[in-house]
Amino acid sequence: MLGPLEAWHDDAPVPLGDQQQRFVLVVLLLHANKPVSPDRLTEIVWGDPARRDLVRSYINRLRQAFRDTGVSIETTPTGYLLHVGQDQLDTATFDRLRAEAEAARADDPRRAIDLLRAAVGLWRGGFIEDIDIDRVGGTDVISPEPAFYDALGDLAELELASGDHRSARDRLRPRVQADPARQRFAELLMRALLVNGDRVEAIRVFDRTREALADLDIAPGPALRNLKARAEQGEPPSSLPSRPGAFTGRAMELAAIETSTGRAVWVSGPPGVGKTGLAIEVAHRLRDRFPDGQLLARLNGFTPGMPAATVGDALTQLLVELGVPAEQVPATVGRKASLYQTTLVGTRTLVVLDNAAGGWVTRTPASTSGSRPCHPRTRPRCSTPWPTRVAWVAGPTTSPRWSSDAGTCRCRSRSRPRCSPGTTSGRSPTCAGSSRRTRRGTRPAPPPSVSRMGSSPIRSATCSGYSATFPGRTST
Repeated sequence: MLGPLEAWHDDAPVPLGDQQQRFVLVVLLLHANKPVSPDRLTEIVWGDPARRDLVRSYINRLRQAFRDTGVSIETTPTGYLLHVGQDQLDTATFDRLRAEAEAARADDPRRAIDLLRAAVGLWRGGFIEDIDIDRVGGTDVISPEPAFYDALGDLAELELASGDHRSARDRLRPRVQADPARQRFAELLMRALLVNGDRVEAIRVFDRTREALADLDIAPGPALRNLKARAEQGEPPSSLPSRPGAFTGRAMELAAIETSTGRAVWVSGPPGVGKTGLAIEVAHRLRDRFPDGQLLARLNGFTPGMPAATVGDALTQLLVELGVPAEQVPATVGRKASLYQTTLVGTRTLVVLDNAAGGWVTRTPASTSGSRPCHPRTRPRCSTPWPTRVAWVAGPTTSPRWSSDAGTCRCRSRSRPRCSPGTTSGRSPTCAGSSRRTRRGTRPAPPPSVSRMGSSPIRSATCSGYSATFPGRTST
């Protein structure tokens, strides 16, 4: 049914008779394994009660056609019931494959790709495209075509994420050509073309989609506009510094960040332990996952002789890096945040926020999906052997998860105080002096919280007394 109506048995086509007989068969298929009364069949197919006598004749012909195929039509007290297995009907197989792909998407994207390819491959054309839909139920017939478009888009997303942009491009091209007004397909095709370096064709796709949308009095969305700007301007923005030379060690932390599925990753450790180097190294390793840009904002939390950056300062840095002219950056923090979110919508952009301190607050826009920050925090008065700590920050609808600090801390003071190794989840160990008075070398880090900016929910984590490196991802 996912195309012209066909039936096959042992690699041979099954003759389905004339058009009237096909109408009767489609009605039974749309109600597979459920009885349909003769009166209901007559009403749907002919709309004339006088044609009721034709039903029995067509049912007998169909029984003859499906003899020895494993498909049967039973006469029940409430009507005719078509017995067909779930694996014998392509619509049921399509639904099963989609459900299995959705279940595997998070843990096994490669399997999800294979399942979606199999599901999409079942389609040979439009849903029962050779059947007059008004003769088999009209508006009561629920077409699976919207589910097909969802599966096709999901498959392209997964292929792009896995680096198989050419498969996504080749599959999307005919769809966009046939219906350029489908913005999601146009966006995915433009992304595939840009990854392949075909900026000219990406602009042509945008122009065709804009013209098709104009006929509907609709303007292209921000995702399409951002992709067009990227096609016009060339390489995506990148302000990452060069990779640390001969980076070694931190295999466990690198693996934790690279394989994490959370929106945010925080890295914590003492001064000089290499948190910024770790974040920059992993940011370079993740570049292929974020083809729309990789940004770095320096917050100067512990930079000597420089004031710490405010939220507005950081947003200004990021907006300028994203190509917004300095004179067009709004004056207020709220408007800057709105413009930042609008600019990133529909993109996969990695952001590193480095060296936060004091009351600085990092916010991840919850209106964009997939953000994954990594946040190292530095204790200004405690030194090694503190380890680097990696923790995941959950999405906006769940509680954050923090791993416990471990190890001992040596505090620097004239009396060379000793430190207790006691730790609590989400807090720093207490450093106490042993001479005239007790001194605390650190303050507990305030817990993360969920706040709102304007009408958009945002995640915030106050980093008081710490520096921070924060790689994140925004996409839609």
